[in-house]
Amino acid sequence: MSFSLIGIFAVILEVVRPYLGLIGLLAIIELGLVILAFRKGNKQQCSLNLKRAIGVGIVAFVVLLLIVPMLTGARHSNLASVIDYLALFGVSLGGAIAVALVIWPLLHVVTTD
Repeated sequence: MSFSLIGIFAVILEVVRPYLGLIGLLAIIELGLVILAFRKGNKQQCSLNLKRAIGVGIVAFVVLLLIVPMLTGARHSNLASVIDYLALFGVSLGGAIAVALVIWPLLHVVTTD
């Protein structure tokens, strides 16, 4: 069964809705970490940590490709159209970028002297 683009966004919203408070709290913590990371700025260490964060993001992308359909109660065999595959790819890519953005300042704050 394929959904429209609006239907896909509605399903994603329903999956995320119970976690919106936690997501807001994490966004506030992340903002604090980003501010700390920029204050402790060392360009060489920053570049190394960015590469590490991108590596973690790539791993997250692969893991998300495998588990995202299960969040909606579907299986990979239920993916029937290009829209389904694009949605899976988009959600996985967005999640991977989010993971990399969350990990980078944390790595920078922890590993900078």
